Amino acid sequence: MFFDVSNVGKRETVDEARAAELLAPLLESAESVRGFRLSNKSYTRASAAVVAAGLASVAAAGRFSALTEVDIADVIAGRPEDEALEVLRTLCAPLKTFKSLTSIDVSDNAFGAKGESRRCCACCPLLLRCCCLNLGQGRTQKHGE
Repeated sequence: MFFDVSNVGKRETVDEARAAELLAPLLESAESVRGFRLSNKSYTRASAAVVAAGLASVAAAGRFSALTEVDIADVIAGRPEDEALEVLRTLCAPLKTFKSLTSIDVSDNAFGAKGESRRCCACCPLLLRCCCLNLGQGRTQKHGE
C-alpha cells in the first residue's frame, strides 16, 4: 500500500482534528505500507505530533517493515521558521527507526540556513527539489542551480 493524503481535499493548514481525519484510513487498514506521502498540506506543531504518533502506531504494528519511500514535500508552507523546523523534526523523528527506508522527499520546503544545517531528516538520502537553501552572505540558491 502507498498511503497518500496529498490529493485529499485542497491545499490547507492541517490542525489536530484534520490530521487525525487524514490518517484514519492508514490507521484502520491492516495492510503493509511501502510508502506514504503527506505533501501539499501545511502542518502545525500539534498536527505534526498527531501524524508522528500515528506513524509510530503503524510502525509498532509492524506495518512499515517494507517502507522504502516517504514524501514530506511542501509541508511547512506559511509556518513561521521556528515552527516549520519543529514540524519537520517531528515528522522525521519516527523515520529514523525504519531500516528499509531508502528516500525521503523534502522538496519545496524552504529550509533556510538553520534548517539545512540541522538536517532534520538526515537518516537517509534526501531528494531535494526547489528547496531554498541559504548559502550565507545574503545569497540563496535553489537545489540544482
